[in-house]
Amino acid sequence: MAAQHNIDPNLSQEEENPKVEATYEEPQGRLRPVMNDDEYITERLENQMNWFDRKSSWHQKRYKKLKRWEFGIGATIPVLVSFSASCDLGDLGPAPYAVSLSWLLQIFASVAGVVLVFITKHLELEDHYKLWKDYRANAEQLQHELMLYTSRTKPYDTAQAYHDLVENIEGLLNKENMKWQQSGHEKQQDQPKKDENA
Repeated sequence: MAAQHNIDPNLSQEEENPKVEATYEEPQGRLRPVMNDDEYITERLENQMNWFDRKSSWHQKRYKKLKRWEFGIGATIPVLVSFSASCDLGDLGPAPYAVSLSWLLQIFASVAGVVLVFITKHLELEDHYKLWKDYRANAEQLQHELMLYTSRTKPYDTAQAYHDLVENIEGLLNKENMKWQQSGHEKQQDQPKKDENA
């Protein structure tokens, strides 16, 4: 049995279905930015500058540390091989367990060679040098834009200076993001080729 609704015929459409008042504020106008330039510089520009600076420093330290190990091990291997081949240095240890020093040097040289290959391939894979340089260049570019803006130097000497700053900074950051995505995509494309050759 259908439910019956008692509707007063004297009520108008608006009185019958009253409108609910919106409790949110009206959005900001297009010409009025939500962030002012001080907020943008502090929360976005300086934040990104510090991030690029930290990442650049980390990759620089990592690259130089691994390169020092690579140089040291690379220089040590020929010395170990030369000593093991040209010198009869006798045996080490008591008679039943005596180990030829020449044989021991050859083992050290072999292990050093394996470590050297590992370090070289790690540097090639992680690309610390390129990331160090790229992040440093980005940090310097952001710093350059900030200096131009705060000194009101061209192109930031007009009434649209803040708009131009945001456009330039976001363009730089977007370009870096696209480069990062592209490099990740290229690595994914290279992976199946390696798997097929294996």
